[in-house]
Amino acid sequence: MYIFPINGVFDNNGYDTLSLKNYKKSIFVAISRQGLFFIPILLFCSHFYGLLGIEVSQSIANIASFFVALPISMGILKYFKNNNDYKKNLAVQYVS
Repeated sequence: MYIFPINGVFDNNGYDTLSLKNYKKSIFVAISRQGLFFIPILLFCSHFYGLLGIEVSQSIANIASFFVALPISMGILKYFKNNNDYKKNLAVQYVS
């Protein structure tokens, strides 16, 4: 429940990287959430903590994936800030 707000980073990151045609980064962030972190954390936590480990493993995987997605999101924001061609294309799109 408390981890829910950081899920927006994954969604926005996925959409932004796809729109910029950075498919590898988009796939990496999507895989990191469910495959790269969740499965190993689930196996580890369930072995050592039992049912409690199963309950908290998704939250821990979301936090770990957040720290993977954060630098990618910051790079995208820097690209949007510095790319004048993107701003011109966006203005033309809304005008026409």
